[in-house]
Order: sequence, then structure tokens, then C-alpha cells
Amino acid sequence: MSEKTKKPRFHISRKDHVCPIFGAPKDFSLRNLPSYADVILCCFEQRYVMSSSTELPSQKIAFSEIANVVAQKIKMLYMTASIPTVSQTRVEQMITAYHAKYWKKRKSYKRDKENPKFQKAHEIFKTETEKIFDISSCKCQMSNDCNCGKPLSLCICPNPISIDCGCEKDRKIPVIERKFLFDQRTARVGKIGSIDVLETAKLTRRAERNEKTKHKMTSSSTYTSSVDNAKSFSDDLDDNIEEFVENRSPEVQEHVKDPTFALSPSTSYLQKPSTSQMRINLPETAVISDRFGVSERATAAIATSVLKDLQIVTDTDLTFVIDKNKIRREKSKIRKALQQEPKTMSEALTSLYFDGRKDETLYQEEVGSKRYRKTRKEEHVSIIMEPGSQYITHVTPISGTSKGITESMISHLNEMEFDFSELLLVGCDGTATNTGWRGGIIRRIELYLNRPIQWNICLLHANELPLRHVFQHFDGKTSGPNSFSGTIGKQLQGVEHLPVVNFNKIECDLVQVTCRDNLSKDQKYLYDIGQAIHLGNCSSDLSLRDPGKLSHARWLTLGNRTLRLYISSEDPSENLVHIVTFIMKAYLPMWFQIKLNDSIADGARHVFTMIKNSRYLPEHLLRVVDPVIQHNAYFAHPESLLLSMVTDENRNVRKIGVQRILKARETTSTAKNSVRSFILPKLNFNATNYYEMIDWSSTILSPPPVLRNVLNADLLSSIDNQPSISQWNLSSFPCHTQAVERTVKLVTEASNKFA
Repeated sequence: MSEKTKKPRFHISRKDHVCPIFGAPKDFSLRNLPSYADVILCCFEQRYVMSSSTELPSQKIAFSEIANVVAQKIKMLYMTASIPTVSQTRVEQMITAYHAKYWKKRKSYKRDKENPKFQKAHEIFKTETEKIFDISSCKCQMSNDCNCGKPLSLCICPNPISIDCGCEKDRKIPVIERKFLFDQRTARVGKIGSIDVLETAKLTRRAERNEKTKHKMTSSSTYTSSVDNAKSFSDDLDDNIEEFVENRSPEVQEHVKDPTFALSPSTSYLQKPSTSQMRINLPETAVISDRFGVSERATAAIATSVLKDLQIVTDTDLTFVIDKNKIRREKSKIRKALQQEPKTMSEALTSLYFDGRKDETLYQEEVGSKRYRKTRKEEHVSIIMEPGSQYITHVTPISGTSKGITESMISHLNEMEFDFSELLLVGCDGTATNTGWRGGIIRRIELYLNRPIQWNICLLHANELPLRHVFQHFDGKTSGPNSFSGTIGKQLQGVEHLPVVNFNKIECDLVQVTCRDNLSKDQKYLYDIGQAIHLGNCSSDLSLRDPGKLSHARWLTLGNRTLRLYISSEDPSENLVHIVTFIMKAYLPMWFQIKLNDSIADGARHVFTMIKNSRYLPEHLLRVVDPVIQHNAYFAHPESLLLSMVTDENRNVRKIGVQRILKARETTSTAKNSVRSFILPKLNFNATNYYEMIDWSSTILSPPPVLRNVLNADLLSSIDNQPSISQWNLSSFPCHTQAVERTVKLVTEASNKFA
């Protein structure tokens, strides 16, 4: 084939667009309103035109672009007929929906066209396609007869059609066009004629009146200022009149008292309400509305009602009425301002706590000139700093691996110009991605800094894991995100509705919580129901409270529901008693001890208490619990043990702790590799005190990185003078990650609301 006769890459012809149901593509007539069949054929025609002009295969052209062009044509035709229509977006939706219905028929046409049942359904479908594609804004039913009583076919009235229309003025069909619209909805005999000069002039005058009305509304602020000036003038005038009359003769005073006397024009217009525009910025209102997910309409109504209660908004002064559009603009302004703020922090970064979660995230997809909101799964890693639980940022890592998360975090913090030179501690939960001693996130951060940092692995997570293994040992594994495969797990849903029965009390070493305000709703429930089982009596108020939503991400609510099931079981199973006993003797006391004494200096003591509380278990259950404690005993590492020892009440323990830290500092100062490997030592489960949990003779010592800035002289002075936890800022760093978990929850809520 020669170069001149060579076909283009995508050869387009009308034959390719011929439909076996509707036929060849064509544009609809401009003399009457289109039917459904006309709209589909026009879509075929538009697809042919667009594929010819772009030399792209028709399959590559988005139907939304075709629907947009066809919708504009249909609206223009209705405007020619002087019939108000629905919005452009709604017309596109109608076209898309009917095209989907047609395509459903089209897919099975070749296969089923000989089927009698399909043929019957096809005839019904073809009949319906001849109906008008009605996009008029008025859907009121019209009568077959005119007001004069004659059928429409015989009626010659200038204003035919009997119709009781309740539509708004801008949606009503002009009376002169009703007969034509009725014809198009039924027989479809009439045609769109030439322009009606009289009707066009009438519509033009109506548009001019609307424009004048808008102009008057925009000048309402000028009117309001005039009213205010007039009020002031009237008040001054009244004062002047009284002064004038008092200094005049009795004859003049009598004349002024005459009802017909007047010195000023009528001021009845002063009673009209002030309606000047509300121009006060409302940034706090917009922030709180966004914070609690309140709609613009509800926020405006609540704010206006408050102003009305304060009598700032009255029947005669509507200046401060807040409109929903005002709230919408304020929200948009605040969001843009927050996004444009320089994301830098002047404070030194001493600690870094992080946690991640995969969220359903909203995003905008651009198709042509339009944007569409869609959702996708996206990992978000939230970062805060202590003390104060200050939110820093959240990042979307390039991958869910430890390398991808670490690189994203460090890159983002460098962009925010954080100084890593003061970083002492990193806190997170105990997943392998975070705590791997070779390639975990904390290890990678240490290699980036080329020095060790304090490992702060959440003790509340470590306390949950033994309960999880005990529960699964007695009841089987989970069967879904919120369900269990065993008998006990299946009974946990709906336990709050069960009646409380007489139950055997189980004693526990429950610490006294003096400030309940620091506890969440679920935490208060755990404390109260634990106390009820400890005393052997449950109040009616507690029996009606909600134990919390069951989730494998929150084992606190699992404990709540298991205890609630126990007090509702007249004859509890042996497995249920074992689980409840473990919660009462090990899980629950440990949880509140960690919550009340949450400094990293107490971490080693908590691990020892965790071991001691589980020693009541028989040997076969200890084989379940002990490996879990061993794998998560990060606070039993020498660095954390030494922190607890130098803050101990016993002087001899402090002395041993200080001596070991000084020895470790000497060893590390001469070491070639400045980043030690964080490997957990083997625990001694028969220890009688926390500092005996490991074998010090076979353990490589390393000083606590969090005490890096504490001088040797200060350490030596602490032997005789016990240092407070706050003296070395150890109270600033909690041994759990609840603060960052709250941040993760907020990020999850925000990611599903804004794109």
C-alpha cells in the first residue's frame, strides 16, 4: 500500500456506530422536543463526531463528555420552546442512566434476539423510547380537556390546558406553551415555530424586572445606613423640640400640642428592619463546625439562634443573621489558610511518637473538565511529640514497609525543618515493622542519626497480648474483624441487654483511681465492672451501660464484654471462668497501674508486675503466656532497667544503677560502632524483684539514651539524693501511645470527610 492510500491508525465510519436497536446515528430535529430514542441516536452521532475529530477509538471517549454536549443541545432546544428545565447536571444524569439501561439491552441483543420472551420485552422497550425525554422543571399533571370543557384537539382557546400548578414562579410553564408541552408528552404532532415576538417581549420585560429587584437587594446596605442616620436625626430632633417648647410662650406650647402639628416628614419607614450584610469574620465558628462535622446549614441556624437569645438579632435588626453560605465561605477560607501555613516547628524535637492505619480516603479524579469524588485505601502514619502530645503531621508513606515509612517520615520532618540533634526517644507499638532489631523503623532512624535512641514500646499493647492469647487458647481464633469462632466470642455481641444474675466474686489487686476525668468511657466501664466483680455486686446503673464496641483493634472492650457476660451467666463455663479470672488478676490491675504511673522510668517495674500477676496460672497456661511476655518485654532491656534503678527508692539499687550506667558509658565511648543492636535479653520469670529479671553477667550494657544530656556528676549525686522523675524530664515521656492513637482516630475521620 502506498503512502498516499495508507489508512489512519483509527479508521472511523458511520457503519461502526450503527445500532441494531435504534439504527444509524443522527442528530435530533430542532422542530420538536426529543424522545428517548432521539437522545440515544444523538449520543451515537456525538461519539462519531468526537472520534472522527480526535482520531481516537470510540471506546476511549468518556461517555460523560458525550452526555455533557448532548445535554447542552437538549437544554438549548427547550429554551427555544420557552420551557424552563432542570439543571445541566441533572440532564446529564438522566442521559447517563438511560444509556446504561440501553446498554444492558444491547449486550444481550445478538444472543437473545430470537427468544420470544426477549422479543416481547424488546417491543415494550422500543415503545417506551418514543416517549418525550422530559427535562421540564414542572412535572404537574395536565388535563386532557381545556378549561372550556372541549378536548384539546378541538380547543381554540388562547390559554388552553387545565392545570393546577404548585411550582415556584421560575419553574412554571408559560400558559401559552402548555398546549405544546402536553402535545409533546402525548401525540407529538406539534412543531416548534418561529419566534413569538409578543411572548419574547414579555419574557424580556420579566428579566429586566428581576434584574432591578436584584439591584435593589444589593443596595440594602445603603438603605440601612440611611435608616440609622434618620433614627439619629429623629432622636436629636425630639430633644430639640422639647427644649424649644420649654422656652416659648404658652400660646406656642398649645400650638405644638395640636395633633395636626408636625415639624418633620413621616418616619414610618424607620420601622423597617435593618438588613445590611453580615461582614464579621467567623473563623472559630468555622473551625468548630469542621471539628464536629456539623453542616453549614445547621451551624448557621445554631449561631443565629444564639445571637437571637442574646438579643443581638431582633425583628428590627437583622444585620447579624448568619447565612449557611457565610459558614461555607469561612470554612473554605480557614482550610486554605491552614494549608498555606509554613509547616515548620521552632521547638527542638526531643521525642517522636508515631502510629499508622489504613484509611478510606477521599480524593478527586479529573475526567476532562470535571472532577469526581472517589475513595481509596491509603496508609496514614500520624506523628506527635511529647511532652504535651503535640500533633506534628501525618504522612502517606510510599510503601507499607519499614523502609518506606521511615523514608517518608524523615523526609517530611526535614521539610518542616526539624532539628534531630535533640531527639532522645521514639515511641510506637510493638509490631515487627516498628521493632525489628535489624530493619525496623526505630533501627532505621538510629542508623540515620548514627547514634542510639531510647526505645519506648507501648506497654498497654504489651498488656493486651497475653489476654489475646489466653482468650484464643480457651475459645479459638477470630473469624472476622469483629467476630470470634468460639462459643464465648459469639456470645459477646449484645451482652449489655442480658439480665444480671448472682455471680461469684473474684478478688483482684485493683488500684484506686482518684481522677476519673482522665479516663475514657470504656476505661471507666472496665474499672467499674472490675470493682463490681471484686465486691460480688453489680448496680442496676452499671448493668444498663454500654461496654463499648467490639473490635480486634481494641481489646479493652473485649475485656469489658467478657466481664459483662460473666455477671449474666448463672452457670458460667470453665473456660469463661478462666478468662475472667485472668482479666481480673492480671489484665485489669496492670492496665490501670500503667495508666496511673505512665513514666518510662516505671516501665521495667510494670513488666515485672505483669510477670508476677500471671504466676497464679498452672504450668500449661504459663507456656501460653510467658513467650508472649518475653517477646514484648522491651522495658526489660538494660537501658530501661537502668532508668528504673536510678529512680528507685532504695539507695543501694540507685547506686548499682549509677555504677552500671557509668561503666556502660566508658564502654560505648571506646566502641567503634556507635549504634548498638537492640536485642531483648532472656527473662528470668522466677525473679523476686524487677532488677533481677535479666542476667547482668551475660548482658551487654548500654547507657539509656534518654539520659544522654545528664552529666556523670549529676548521676553520682543522685545516689544520696533520690531524683524525682520530673528532674530528668522522664515524666514527659509516657510508656504508652494513647495520645498518638487519638491522633490516628482524628486523621481517620478527616480523611473520609475532605478531599
